[in-house]
Amino acid sequence: MTEDIIRHLAQQKDVNAMLALKKHALRHDDNLLLQYVEEVAKARLLELKLEMDLWENCAAVSLRGTGSAIILRQIGPNKIQVIKEVRAMTGLSLKEAKHLVDHTPAIVVEHVHIAGQAEAALDLLARAGAIADWDTPSTVESRYGITLYRGDAVETLLLDRLPGYRS
Repeated sequence: MTEDIIRHLAQQKDVNAMLALKKHALRHDDNLLLQYVEEVAKARLLELKLEMDLWENCAAVSLRGTGSAIILRQIGPNKIQVIKEVRAMTGLSLKEAKHLVDHTPAIVVEHVHIAGQAEAALDLLARAGAIADWDTPSTVESRYGITLYRGDAVETLLLDRLPGYRS
C-alpha cells in the first residue's frame, strides 16, 4: 500500500509530498520506506538531469531563430525531380508542389530551426539540381534582391522523408 502511494507521488512529481514521506520514515525509523523514497528521488533526479541534457542539446543544435526557412532560389535543369523532392519533404500534393516550384524563388518550409533537418532538406534539393538556402526570408530577399513567393509553404518538414536526417 505504502509503495503504491510513493509510486503515485513520484509519478505526479510531487516533491513536497516525497519530502514529507522521507521525514515520516526518519521519525518512525522505517528503513524500508526511507530506502524506497530515496530510490525514487534518485530516479527522479536522473530523469531531471536527462531532461536538462536534452534541452542543452536542443539549444546547441538550434542554430537559427523562429523566422528561418528552407528557401528554393533556383530549380535548375531537373524541374520534375525538384517537384518530387519538394513533395517528399513537405507532403504537398503534386499540384501544390508544382505551383510552388513554378513560382521560384519561394519559401518551401517555414520555421526550420534544427541544423540537421535543414541540411538534409538542402541536400535533397541540391541532389535534384536546385539551389536552396536555409535563412530568414528577409535576409535572402535583401541579399539577392528577390521577392519570395510564400503561397504554398508548409510549417514543418516531414522528418521521416529526409533520408540524411537522424533525430
